[in-house]
Amino acid sequence: MLNALRRVALGLAVVIAVSATLLLSDLQHRRQGARAPIAAGHKWKIYFVQFNDVIDVEDAANGVMDGLRESGLEEGRDFEVRTLNAQGDMATVSALVDAAVTGGAEMIITFSTPALQAALRRSQGIPVVFNYVSSGLKAGAGKSNRDHVPNVTGVSLMPANDEALTILKTHFPAIHRLGTLYCPAETNMVVAKSALDESARRLGYDVVYVAANTATDVPDAAAALMSRDIDAVLQIPGNLTASAFGSIGEAGRRAKIPIFAFQKSQAVGGAMVVVGRDYRDSGRHAAHLAAEEMIREGAHHLRLDLSEVNYLSSAGVGALMKGYRDTTELQGSFLISAASERVRAVLRLVDLESLLALAARRGMSRGFGALLPVRIQTELRDRVASLNMQLETRMNNPIGSLSGGQRQALTLLMATWHKPELLLLDEHTAALDPKSAGQIVRLTQRIVSEHRLTTLMVTHSMQQAATLGDRIVMMNQGRVIADYAGAQRRRIHADDLVRRFDEIRREEQLDVSAAEMLREAYV
Repeated sequence: MLNALRRVALGLAVVIAVSATLLLSDLQHRRQGARAPIAAGHKWKIYFVQFNDVIDVEDAANGVMDGLRESGLEEGRDFEVRTLNAQGDMATVSALVDAAVTGGAEMIITFSTPALQAALRRSQGIPVVFNYVSSGLKAGAGKSNRDHVPNVTGVSLMPANDEALTILKTHFPAIHRLGTLYCPAETNMVVAKSALDESARRLGYDVVYVAANTATDVPDAAAALMSRDIDAVLQIPGNLTASAFGSIGEAGRRAKIPIFAFQKSQAVGGAMVVVGRDYRDSGRHAAHLAAEEMIREGAHHLRLDLSEVNYLSSAGVGALMKGYRDTTELQGSFLISAASERVRAVLRLVDLESLLALAARRGMSRGFGALLPVRIQTELRDRVASLNMQLETRMNNPIGSLSGGQRQALTLLMATWHKPELLLLDEHTAALDPKSAGQIVRLTQRIVSEHRLTTLMVTHSMQQAATLGDRIVMMNQGRVIADYAGAQRRRIHADDLVRRFDEIRREEQLDVSAAEMLREAYV
């Protein structure tokens, strides 16, 4: 009997061990993302239902596509996507959900609170995955993250209130009283208003609210807000204010009141500083939830919990500064005229892609379209990759996390994005360590040569002066004392330039120690 039990126990142990091995193998297979197609010959029909067309929605949609690919799903093989956009019309968004249902949608992915609410009413049990929403629960998706509508899951993403107010407190201490517009009919704006109230109370700010119900109300409401004795506007996110933000920006410019905001599209419309969540990353997270449903082959009761993505993931909270005039009052378009420490501190938070986008868009028309066309986005990453610093994998990193050499390389890239008639380099390696300085010099040579740029470089390095360029102009106390060009320039070496300084020493009776200092420091 005892031996029989032992044999049974041994058999169970073998079964458990084999099962565990298979499970671990399968888990490793899943981690690698090497999933097989969902079902032979089956292609999911997915509809993106969007309320409006702004940069942040585009970011979220791109994130969803990224997340589906990361989950091992292939467009054209495992799924196809159709995008429907209501262009800000509340009545149209319900019709778009109806169109998705009649069009045979097997999953609806919504962007914005109105789109989610329309899907909750009219999806007829089709799986719904939401993102680009402040609170799915407040929009009606459920009572809690575990107790929700059976066919609905998704990602909630609250505004970065604490981060924005901390930036204000640290770098703009004169600001105490804030103002914002909100639409009482927009659930997401009511939620954002309540969250801002809580953060403002904790951090010691007063907030003034003015209501606007339609786009035609926004200009008058914005003018009224500017007259309410506020120090700055901190515009909470919302569909109405995103589409009509130009009116808010114009009112701020007329009243000389700075505007801070939470949506990337508002940087285009006149906001001075934007502190925004990473909507692309939240879209990616929503796509992972969608992929789990698709892998389970279409059970229309989503067992997945709703998610509150309030963590700082990927790019986390990014700050995009359009400009700050370092004077006692803000004027004009808030362009930077003197980069004070408060400006530099805020700019350190800007991610690489946002900062380079400013250079790429220089000279382009402004509006509420995409920040960068896809063609330029691709070119941007290719140009960053050409620096050979592996920065193309860190496009969402803040500038402040880079080394001095990396920042200077990006600065050089920005300065030459659109081929200038004249490139000015004012001691652009002076603050760098020798290794970084060498990298920047080589990069400068390559960029100037490839683009055939006329370049004027100011330097105290005799080595750089002797090896770069086809003409050397030596100046002393505002006077040109030597001009080497052509064959004479080609014969010049660093020692020759130092000897010329020695001659100046004798002519001006400089002491020997000064000449030695020049020799040691610059050769």
